Amino acid sequence: MMSEVAMENRVRPAAVGWIRHVPNVLSVLRLLLVIPIADAIESEHWPLATFIFVIAALSDMADGTIARFYNARSTVGEILDPLADKALLVTTALALANVGQMAWWLALVVLVRDLMILAGALASWMFRLGHALLPLLLGKASTVSQMALMLAILLAAGEHNWAVALIMPLKVTMVSLAAASGGLYVLMWKKGLPEKMHQPKTNI
Repeated sequence: MMSEVAMENRVRPAAVGWIRHVPNVLSVLRLLLVIPIADAIESEHWPLATFIFVIAALSDMADGTIARFYNARSTVGEILDPLADKALLVTTALALANVGQMAWWLALVVLVRDLMILAGALASWMFRLGHALLPLLLGKASTVSQMALMLAILLAAGEHNWAVALIMPLKVTMVSLAAASGGLYVLMWKKGLPEKMHQPKTNI
């Protein structure tokens, strides 16, 4: 059966011209915003930190949407997009923990999960396990929950008191999805690696 991505690629021709570069430009923008948001958090300039974080989060939504709609996926984008997400979320979590706005254990959940997934992605690339090992839907849900939690914390720190009530349920959601996505990733990687290692080698 033809995959959803393959069917989509048959329906839409590959993007041409400047539009094919837009998703990667947005990912680079997100990477460039990592240092300014960390600096804004460290200086406790909450309106600025919130503004930068929202711009970064919107860029994440936009680059994926544009890549899918215009069939502008690329190998570089497949690396840049998750790398930018992880750099943004890990840096924001550690900066929030450093100024006492997020518990350190919660920041470490973000850090450990993303380091584990990066290590798994590197191993998948080294052993040519393929993208089938990536739990994309659950992983994306985990990323969205992290962004929502950090946005709520930033808003609460900026004295938007209505956001305080959102923090606890978002914590529970984020930790649950982080554990589920990280665990699923490990299970799929452990299943895929032995199968790949035991495949008979063919001489061409």
